[in-house]
Amino acid sequence: MTAGLLDRATAELRDPDRRRVIVGEVVRFAVVGASGFVLDFAVFNLLIHEHVETIAAKALSTTLAAVLTYILNRRWSFAHRETRGHGRDLAVFLVLSAIGLAIATACLAISHYGLGYDSRLADNISGVGIGTVLGTLWRFYSFKRWVFTKPGTRSDEVLAAAVL
Repeated sequence: MTAGLLDRATAELRDPDRRRVIVGEVVRFAVVGASGFVLDFAVFNLLIHEHVETIAAKALSTTLAAVLTYILNRRWSFAHRETRGHGRDLAVFLVLSAIGLAIATACLAISHYGLGYDSRLADNISGVGIGTVLGTLWRFYSFKRWVFTKPGTRSDEVLAAAVL
């Protein structure tokens, strides 16, 4: 199964038109992600400066960043991709973002509470740095697969068609 996925990915990258589309998506996703990162970082640090509990601060900052990045990804990064309804896409986006939030907060909780690294610098490295990188990898994969899909490839519709 892994070999098939790798074969498909490399085949798409060999095609110059597909490569251009993928590189464009990655670059736009990175710009949107950077704007979300700035918002996440600023709000997180503002909240912990105001003595909001560390995990709550991270949850709020990441949620605000997720809403911003949904709007920007829908309107710019993946505007050329299919949508069936913004309500459905937003709901799936938020569920997948919640998993990304769980990844980031797990990194923060392990460092802050499990290992005792509770300085502001350590919280930023584990929660904003490491957590954001791992969460972003998850989000890029999952958003392309289940939210911003290629026309005619929506996972739920393909599954429904296969069952019928």
